[in-house]
Amino acid sequence: MTRRQGFLYGPGLRQNYESDSYEPWNNRWVHFFGVRLEELLNGIGIGYPWLFG
Repeated sequence: MTRRQGFLYGPGLRQNYESDSYEPWNNRWVHFFGVRLEELLNGIGIGYPWLFG
């Protein structure tokens, strides 16, 4: 990942990541749940991690 990128993990997906020890990330976390979530996201990010930026 580079500056101004993010990632989305679908519900129940395993997560594993780490930041650079010399240039650590400034993290923001958002968790959300809901009915018709897959429809809202157009199917993206539900079955696998999705990188955006």
